[in-house]
Amino acid sequence: MKTPLRSILVALSLVGCLAAPLAHAYDAAAWQAAQADFQRANAGESGAAAEAADKFAKLVAAEPGNPLLLAYLGSAESMQGRDATFPWKKMKFAEAGIADLDRALALLKPEHAQAPAGGVSIANEVKVTAASTFLGLPGFFNRGEAGAKLAHELAAQPGFATMPERYRNAVLKLTAQAKQ
Repeated sequence: MKTPLRSILVALSLVGCLAAPLAHAYDAAAWQAAQADFQRANAGESGAAAEAADKFAKLVAAEPGNPLLLAYLGSAESMQGRDATFPWKKMKFAEAGIADLDRALALLKPEHAQAPAGGVSIANEVKVTAASTFLGLPGFFNRGEAGAKLAHELAAQPGFATMPERYRNAVLKLTAQAKQ
């Protein structure tokens, strides 16, 4: 992933605790541990992306239809591509991440758009995670346009100005990145 997006992904991992819980089967401690690894991976710590991806994969195994878990798994897998040494491994991880992000976006339902008081909906968190990851991928993956579209969609939604500041800042950074 491109280095300028690292700060956006760090902000996103902080947004992770703002999403609305929708009767999930996964363990809150496992979610927090995966998020901690995700934050370490965003900070560039070697091996943390693999640890985050492994933990998110276990959470997805427990709840395969959860778009939020799939989105974070996809982003963590893409970061593994960033960290891989060999080009074929970079491609493998990036493609797996893209596939999981596409599945997460496809799984979004109207109930995922309900935000808790003072929080961010699961739909918004999935979309901002996908947008950030797509915009961070090299151009030959042809995901920049999809990332830009998601970022602009998020910034234009009703009630954007009243959403948590960290989330708004992350979306605004994404829209600025998409214009470049």
